[in-house]
Order: sequence, then structure tokens, then C-alpha cells
Amino acid sequence: MLLSAALVVGLAVPAVSAAAASAPLLALAAPTTLLDYQSGNFSQWSEQQLARSAQQAIVTTPKRAGYARAARFTVRPGDYTNGGTSAERSEVMASVARTGNPKEGQTQWFSWSSFFPTGTHVSPGGWLLFTQWHQSGNSGSPNIALELTKTTPVQVVARVRGQSASSPRTTEKLLGALPTNRWVDFSVGVKWSSNPAVGHVTIKMNGSQVMNAPAATLYAGMSVYLKQGIYRMASRETQTIYDTATRIGATEASVKLATSTPVAPRVPVTRLSDFNRDGFTDLVTRSAAGTLSLYPGNGAGGFLSRRQMGSGWNGMSAIVTPGDVTGDGIADIIAKDALGRLWLYAGNGASAITRGRQIGSGWGSFTITNAANLNGSGRPDLLGRDSAGRLWLYPLT
Repeated sequence: MLLSAALVVGLAVPAVSAAAASAPLLALAAPTTLLDYQSGNFSQWSEQQLARSAQQAIVTTPKRAGYARAARFTVRPGDYTNGGTSAERSEVMASVARTGNPKEGQTQWFSWSSFFPTGTHVSPGGWLLFTQWHQSGNSGSPNIALELTKTTPVQVVARVRGQSASSPRTTEKLLGALPTNRWVDFSVGVKWSSNPAVGHVTIKMNGSQVMNAPAATLYAGMSVYLKQGIYRMASRETQTIYDTATRIGATEASVKLATSTPVAPRVPVTRLSDFNRDGFTDLVTRSAAGTLSLYPGNGAGGFLSRRQMGSGWNGMSAIVTPGDVTGDGIADIIAKDALGRLWLYAGNGASAITRGRQIGSGWGSFTITNAANLNGSGRPDLLGRDSAGRLWLYPLT
């Protein structure tokens, strides 16, 4: 038997008192600087850097929840600035003072939302920065740059430099696949220092931490200033990126963005497990046509190409991935069919599953979900909620 005797782990949800229900929300700490474009123009920023006035505009679509306006940045072939012909630009810049006079030992947080249209990519042999903290001196590369890769799918990468402008100490981190056709929330926390043992960078994308690393973040004797938009190697293509809600503060709480309307997934998504034994979490999905697919995790906040695991799964009313049920170190799948029968599909460690076998019946009235190791057995457990609203724990043995 794979299912042990059930335990009741919860009853009806307690009611909230009238006083608690009417209690006001706590106010958020205020940012020190707003560069969020809600003024209706670019006056919050110190400078617009562009070749043509049409490269930048304040727009109302696409609209990010909580913010009425956004900035549109466009670059087309020949949008050169600074007299050169090797790079093209459409950026806004906040002066060192407007950026908060970053200095040795200071901690700052920055947040904003960016919208990358479908098809956003980097031209072959090129490069593209969409946010950078530029050194105050005239030589060297940006202290922190968020860039897009030339790979397929496109990835977001952070490059952090410091210590010496002529011979910088560099820290790089892939942050994950680039989400397109939706707003992406970024939060960046920086402790500024030219000493790699003191400096630190924390980056979150859509609330998930994708970087948390020590790094030299300043060049000795310099400060930095913030820039956003598009800065790229000269290309034959026209590209557009949108930004909104940019803010600077001393703490993460002070730059918290308005809650964004969640994007509904295209297919029902189950819990995550490792099905190919590479040490990374994978995603299992089921399409409306009943196709079961695996998206292997890449260990950097994104996924590799989809791999089909099965078909005909639209007859299952629930699919969960609790982890290793069989004890062989490989993730497995548990599914409930329309007759209330429970089935186990063991993973084979090669992104596929074996033929299912029945492990239970009478589950028609239950809503099932995964549970972590709730009873200390070292094995995953299964949670079931019955029609009366009672929550049951079924330890997997």
C-alpha cells in the first residue's frame, strides 16, 4: 500500500472578526525618488538620450495594473547617439543626485516594470541592455547592467562590475527566460562598494529571487547613475520596450510596486518536481487536448524546450506531482480519474513516466493536492479535502 491511514489536519476555516475584517492596511514606506512616468512626461528624469524625438513617448497601453501611464522606448536602424555608428540608443537618465548619490557602503533598492513585446530578441552578434547603473567616470563598463542574451529562448542576464574601471572584477548571473507580452516586475537591491567582500546584489523577477550574490558594485572613487530604455549594438531591426513605475528607496518595502493583475496560465499547471534527475525543478502541464508535457527547469529561473510525456490525460480530473513516491529518487505523478480512482505514474528519470497503476478508489468527492513532508517521515504526503470541507493527510509510504 502506498497510502497510509488518513489523519484530519484541518476543519472549517475560522471566521474573521468584524474588527479584523475592517482593519486598515498598513501604509507602505515611501520611496525616496519616483521616476514612474505618472507625471505624463519625462520631467522626473534628468535627461532623454535619443536621436529622434519619436523614439520616446508616454503611452497608456499596454497598461500595467496600478499605473495609468508607461514610457515607450523605440530604436530603429541609424538611431546613433554620441557621434558613433556602432551603437543605437533610446534611454532616459537620472543624474547621480537623482539616483540618490550612491556611495561606498550605502544600500539602495530599485523597482520597476518592463514590457517586452512578443518576439523581443537580440540580433545575431549583437547585445542589448534595458537597464543599467552607469559609472560616473568616463571610462569602463556599467557597474550593473541588465541585458538580454542572443540565445533561444532569450534569457535575462545580470552583469555586475566593480573595483577597478580599467580592470573590473565581474560577476554574471543568468536570471531566467524572458517573459514576453506581459509586464515583468523587477526589484534590485544593491549594497554599493568597490570591495567584493562588502558589495552585494539581490534581484527579483515577478517576486521570485533570481540573484543574491556578493559582488564589487562600484569602481573606486566613483558613483553611479540609473539609465533605462534600450541601448544596443547597431542592428537592422526596429525594437520597442515599455517601462513604468520606476522608483528608488532605502528598503525593499519602500519600492514595492502596486499589485499586478496575475496572468492566467495557458494550461493548468501542477506542482514542480525533478523528472530528469539534473537537480533542477521541472514543470508538468496538461493542455486542453489532454497532452501531458514536461518543461525541464534550466536552473536559472526558466525552462528548456517542452517534451511530451503522454496523451489522453483530459480524462483525469486532477494531476499532482508530489515528488518521489516510489523511493527510487525520481519524481512521480499521481492522478485522479473521473470515477474517483487514484493512479500512480512512476517517473523513469529520463523525462518520461511508466504505465500507471491504481493505488486507490473512492476519491471522487475529494480535491487532492501535494503536501511536503508534514509528518517527518522523509517522504512526500498527499492532502485531500472532502465535500464537507475537512482536510485529510494521507502519508505516502
